[in-house]
Amino acid sequence: VTGSNVNLGRGKDGGTTRSHVTFDYGSKPISSNLSYVDYDYLKTLGIPLKEGRDFDKSFGTDTADNVLLSESAAAQYGEKDLIGRNLMVDSNARPWHVVGIFADFHLYSMHEKVEPLTLLMNNKEGLRYCLIRVAPQQLLSAMELVKKEMAVLQPGVEFRGTFVDENISNWYKQEQAMSLLFSIASLIAILLSCTGLLAMVLLVTRQRTKEIGVRKVLGASARNIAMLLSKSFLSLVLISILIATPLSWLLMHKWLEGFAYRISLEWWMFVLVAMSALAVAMLTISVNTIRVARRNPVKSLRTE
Repeated sequence: VTGSNVNLGRGKDGGTTRSHVTFDYGSKPISSNLSYVDYDYLKTLGIPLKEGRDFDKSFGTDTADNVLLSESAAAQYGEKDLIGRNLMVDSNARPWHVVGIFADFHLYSMHEKVEPLTLLMNNKEGLRYCLIRVAPQQLLSAMELVKKEMAVLQPGVEFRGTFVDENISNWYKQEQAMSLLFSIASLIAILLSCTGLLAMVLLVTRQRTKEIGVRKVLGASARNIAMLLSKSFLSLVLISILIATPLSWLLMHKWLEGFAYRISLEWWMFVLVAMSALAVAMLTISVNTIRVARRNPVKSLRTE
């Protein structure tokens, strides 16, 4: 069990706290996020300690002066061994005393890069969030137990406990909503496109019924006729792909720029989409063209 003034993810209160400090260490500019924590913070979150020690109740100064630095925060100082050093942050305040260095981790969403982080103990201010590590086999029963205990510790206060994976998922609700909306819109667009394409095929094949009959009488195979009818429609699909590909690349590139960690748009992704579009178009077209190509030419020419 530990505590912090920064929640992991976005809980039921919807809040995200951020504290930041900047100062000069010699000639080096230092910039770091700050988070006030309780004992066993690293242990509870499973964050490995790289050097030094964690906060410990047996050290009384841990409640005021000692700090833990993330690896990226420690790298800014340019010192080989920071453990035990005093860092003057403010000339009007007591210096920080570095007791440990821990591995970098995402305290905030992955829209941002991992930033330097400094953990401090502060017994003057309350901690807003209680973080509890429990066995994964008993999540619901553990939540009920915490709820009962909090009702004793803070009677009359609404219990707003959540699971960390839910909080982290809340960071990306906008992306999840966009994914659902785009999926629905894409499905509707495909259905409308296929319906329109099928209607065009039916219209054109009806207009060329006599031509198809003549070609069959003159020896054209059903395959040749089907290819003849499909060619004009597939050329329209290819033109649409050529128009859509650069536009979709531009839109996706702009959207991905909002994430510090993102995939790269590869050429084969667009080739795969183009092949899928052609396959769907071919399936839509072939349903009618093959049927028309196999029709008895006598029926097509009987009125001639």
